[in-house]
Formats: sequence, C-alpha cells, structure tokens
Amino acid sequence: MAGTGKLVLISVDGSKYADYALEFYAKQIKAPGDKLTLLHIPQLYSMKDASPGIMQDLMKKMKAGADEMKARYVAKMAELGLQGDVQIGFGDPGEQICAFAAKTHAAIIIMGTRGLGAIRRTIMGSVSDYVLHHSHVPVLICHN
Repeated sequence: MAGTGKLVLISVDGSKYADYALEFYAKQIKAPGDKLTLLHIPQLYSMKDASPGIMQDLMKKMKAGADEMKARYVAKMAELGLQGDVQIGFGDPGEQICAFAAKTHAAIIIMGTRGLGAIRRTIMGSVSDYVLHHSHVPVLICHN
C-alpha cells in the first residue's frame, strides 16, 4: 500500500472521522519513508448574494479557521509521532482532493466517512463517495 518514498494524502476536516483515519494510518499503515500530507478544504459558503463587506468578513473567518485547523493537525501529527505537512485548499472538497492527489502524484488517499445512509448521501452528497468514484489513485475509506 503506502511504501518507501510514497506520498500518502490524508483528507482532514476536524471531525472524529478524519481523526480516526489519521490514527488508523499511524497505527496500521505507516511505512518507513512515507511522505505524509494532510489536506484540509474548508467549508465554503454561498457568497453570490453577499455584499463585499460580508464576503471580506467570511474570507477572514475562513482563513482563521483554516489556520486553526492546520495548527490542530500539526499538533496531532506530533502526538502520533508522524512527520508531514498540512496543506489548505479551497473549492469543492471532493474535486480538490482528487486534483491535489493527481498534482502531487499521491500513492493513496486516506479519509474518513460520516457513514451517511444512501438517501442522505444522495441528497447531501458525500465527499468520500465522490473521491472514491473520481480519484485516479487508490482510496482507503476508514469507518470507525
């Protein structure tokens, strides 16, 4: 799976499901020489009808939240004895995860899932479902 010198991409969003995926990697999959990158794509809000002032405020909040998320996962990696980096992207999470994996030549994408039922997943959409069906690299979805 993840071997020497391979880039392992773990999608994180601050949820217990993403934390479980990171912990699963650390305890079950980690191999010497792995290059670890955590990728966080913040929740986007519809801003099509927002005033410039509201848009600017939302962008500041998104950046602050992303910075907090980055710090949280840097600490979490240290706690688990992992070395790697945390990247922040913007856009549709599923599309961005797939694009980042392709751009960086990731060997595998690891992510958690909220475990939505079929009806809720159909209505709400599922990032893990999107990535599973659109990624050109193997995807490991960790259920807890």
